[in-house]
Amino acid sequence: MRVAIAIFASTLLLACGPKKDRVIVETPAWESKQGRHEIRLELIKTMVESEQYKEALQAIRHVRDEGIKDPRLDLLQGMCFARQGLFTEAETMLVRARDQMKRNPDPLHELGILYADSGKTDLAIQAFQSAVEHDDMRAADWNNMGFLLFSEKEYEQASVALRKAIEVDPTKDKYRINLAYSLFGEEKRNEALRVFKSVLNKADAHYNMGVAHELSGEAGKAEEHYQLALNANPMHTQAQEAKDRILKTKEQPK
Repeated sequence: MRVAIAIFASTLLLACGPKKDRVIVETPAWESKQGRHEIRLELIKTMVESEQYKEALQAIRHVRDEGIKDPRLDLLQGMCFARQGLFTEAETMLVRARDQMKRNPDPLHELGILYADSGKTDLAIQAFQSAVEHDDMRAADWNNMGFLLFSEKEYEQASVALRKAIEVDPTKDKYRINLAYSLFGEEKRNEALRVFKSVLNKADAHYNMGVAHELSGEAGKAEEHYQLALNANPMHTQAQEAKDRILKTKEQPK
């Protein structure tokens, strides 16, 4: 009897001991409903960037069928349509995304590309302008706006935008090449050549100067720069073809 009582008492003492703190295990973000949704959006975006448009659209439809409403789905669907050449459908989706994502300039960027591809240059410039007003650190949108302004022969405005693109991202050679063409349009020929040479070898720099002169109707100056390109690189095929084209034009009877 005493043994039994001792065991009971010992058990009772253990049961009444100090309580341990409860360990709360947090669910990883990727296991939450929202986390899974974000992952799916990233996967769809990757499909679009990989030109897997059919698969991306099927994934978007599957998400919508679950009753999920997210304006980013409109954005991604608009991107698919735009890249498939369905401009009207793309504009509808991208405008809807823009109206719902007022603090996000991504729909404006995509609208700018859409309008540029469909020849609506004024609307494209407006879209890129709005994008950089939302976020002035978007180098690609500064560059796109500058390129379109250049195409409209608004050279001074183009140069301002392109300089901003370079300021934000100085690593992109194409931004400087676009700036050089814009400077040429401003009649800043020496500066244009310096900018070309900052990112291109001597032969390519003179070749591009030749192209700029030829586009301006200055065949003689263009020929000079094509020859300078060939002097720097006798194997420069494009410069040789361009020079031959000019010489052939000269030989034609007037």
